[in-house]
Amino acid sequence: MAKYRSDDISLLIPEFRALVEALLVEMRTDGFAPVLRDGLRTRGEAAANAAKGVGIADSMHLYGIAADIICDEHGWGCAKVGCHFFTALGEHAKALGLTWGGDWRRRDLPHVQMVPVGWQTRIRRAGSPEAVGAVCRQWLARGRR
Repeated sequence: MAKYRSDDISLLIPEFRALVEALLVEMRTDGFAPVLRDGLRTRGEAAANAAKGVGIADSMHLYGIAADIICDEHGWGCAKVGCHFFTALGEHAKALGLTWGGDWRRRDLPHVQMVPVGWQTRIRRAGSPEAVGAVCRQWLARGRR
């Protein structure tokens, strides 16, 4: 039985959802129990996280192209108990062409997103979910790095 409630993966945009599904399968194949814990956020949720210092108000989560994936055994504190979940998450995410928050100066180990930081302005300007999907398809077409 799962310890952590999973978010609704169907709320992620299709281009990103397919990659997250593949990431979850790869993590399970490695013997981990990944849980999509934070996918799509509302503006209120993002603002509340920013006020607590655990996110930003204009997060990629608002656009359905970011997800926090945690270990069902250890939750958000996996790294504190010596579990290698987040190391594996980063390796698999990057192999799929996703951006991993563990590579950032202010590390965000559970975070993966569709586009690199340099493309976030394009996402924010896109407006509609359809336009966000178009930007993501442009990113995918570039060969992801």
